This record gives sequence, structure tokens and C-alpha cells, in this order.
Amino acid sequence: MRSPRSARLCPICKTNLDSNSFARTHRNARVTPEGEIFYADAAPILQQAETAILTAKRAAQGKVGRLSIGFIGSATLSFLPDLIRRYKLQYPNVKLALHDLYPVEMDKACDSGEIDIAITRPLSLERTKNRESRVLLRDPLIAVLPRSRKVKSKKIRLADLSNERFILFHRQGAPGVFDTIVGACRSQGFSPRVEGEPNSMQTILSLVEAEEGIAIVPASIGNLRSHGVRFVRLIPDLYLDLIVAWRPGEPSIVLRTFLDFLSANADAIRAKAELALSSIARIKSLSIWMLNAKAICCAIRGQPQLGLCCFISTTARMSSALGPFGPDVRRRFGEKSLRYFRLLMAW
Repeated sequence: MRSPRSARLCPICKTNLDSNSFARTHRNARVTPEGEIFYADAAPILQQAETAILTAKRAAQGKVGRLSIGFIGSATLSFLPDLIRRYKLQYPNVKLALHDLYPVEMDKACDSGEIDIAITRPLSLERTKNRESRVLLRDPLIAVLPRSRKVKSKKIRLADLSNERFILFHRQGAPGVFDTIVGACRSQGFSPRVEGEPNSMQTILSLVEAEEGIAIVPASIGNLRSHGVRFVRLIPDLYLDLIVAWRPGEPSIVLRTFLDFLSANADAIRAKAELALSSIARIKSLSIWMLNAKAICCAIRGQPQLGLCCFISTTARMSSALGPFGPDVRRRFGEKSLRYFRLLMAW
């Protein structure tokens, strides 16, 4: 029988070597000393060729390669970390380069080829001519007010903010965001008095907390932390899309695979974004938990009717604060609270 080493060398040696690298008998073939020397040099080359063939096949499936992604950090905080983690689990041999950029910076990076795809805000009319894009999710615009500001309802009319000082994200970095907000104000009959244009969403929250003015921002920044502000839904409802954009033409295999991955996870992305929007419920969060504590105390003191009234009020306030968002949060909160209340009643 022919050994594996002989089997791999025979075709090459017959074609390319004049010397006899095998000692043959009527039953088998044995590698000669000359063949051993040849095999020591040829084996790594053969292995590299086999690896290259396998890599080429995987690259054709979008499983190997490089992908550069631009994104807006504050707008993608609710879903991007988990999305990237799951993508890397599914495509571990695709090397990712992630760039946190302003929309204007992403436009330039996409033009130069520095990034392959951008998770950004809607493109200008001029940019739409040389970009492919699709909507990833709709991001509501909300008002940010100092916590000291008393709010009588869960929503506030945009027109009622006409006399306020506005702090808006700087137009140079995100002209689409700035122009959308200013255009919405003008549609309500006033031009906003812009007192500041920070280049950071976190700075906007800090300035509102310092009572330097109010802000209108995409609801996705509710994931950022600031204990001295409250988020309030606007009347009428206003939205600012979050899109993915890439250069026109036939995308690379890796980019096409990533786009397919986004489509497959579109529902999960929107669900995570809506779940994050439950942070708007912080408007009444303190009173909600105080009412829940009061319901428990009433149950312990043997006042079930009063406790039940407090519980119903708590659930109603939570539901109203969440509005159309976070139905899963509403359901889980109500079920868990009711279960605790029943246990206390039985006790």
C-alpha cells in the first residue's frame, strides 16, 4: 500500500522531478532519502494551498474578510453592543473595525472608503444620489427638561416651548438632526432661541440639568445617564430615522452578509430600542415606586382595599408613562407586582 506521504508526493514528483524520489516494489512504494528532503520543503506548501482553498470558499460565503462600520454611539447604545457580539459569534473570522463618528464624519469616511457601512441619520438630498440606504428604526424626538421643572402631563406641546432657551446638538456635526428640530419648531409657529450647540449628547443633558435651557433630542439618548433631567414626549409626535447607508454598486460579499444579518435581526433591534425607551417612564418613577411601597405597607397593616387601590394606581401610572413603548416591560411589571401583592395578602 502507498503511505499518505507517498500519495501526496507522487503526482508532484512525477510531473516536476527527474530524480527518483521513491523506491518501488511490486507491492508498495517507499520514499527515498531524496524524497524525504523534498517532502520537508513541499509539505508546508501543500498545507498552505489547502488552507488557501478553504479560506477562499469561506470568503465566498462572507465568513472571512474585513468590515469597517461607522456608527453614532449615543443613538446605537441600546442595540449595537449585543448586535456586534452576536455577529462575531456567527462570523468569528470577519475582522471588524468600529468607528464612533458624527454623521458628517461618516459621510466623509464613506466617500474615502474608510468605512464600508454607516449607521447614521437620514442623508441629505445630495447624499442620497450616491448612497444606498435603508431604515433601521424610527427614533422619536423628546423634550429634555430640568427635573426641577414641573410637568403636569406625560406629554408637552412643542408650541408651549416657544419661550424657552434651546440647547441643540451642533449643526456642524449633525446638520440633519439640527435642521429637523428647527424645522419642527417653525412648523409650530416659532423659531427656537438656540443658546448652545455642544458636540456631545451627554453634555446636552448636563447643561439641561444645570438649567441652562431645554433640549430636544432623539429618544435613544435616554440610555445616557443624568439624574437631574426628565424626558417628556412631544405633541405632535416627531421622529428621526436611524438608517444604514453604504456606497452604491455591488457590495462585497462580507458587506452583503452583514446587510442580510441586519435584516434577520431587524425585529430584535427595534425591540431593544423600544425597551430602552421605557427610560422615559422615569418621569414618574419615584412616585410609582412610592405608591407600590404604600400598597405593600397597607397589605401588611391589614388594609387590603387601600393597598389594592394603590397597586392599581401604580400599574396605571406605569402604563401611562410608557405609552406605546415597552409593552413587555409593562406586562412583566404588572405580573410581578400583582404576585407580590397576592403573597402579602395571603400572609
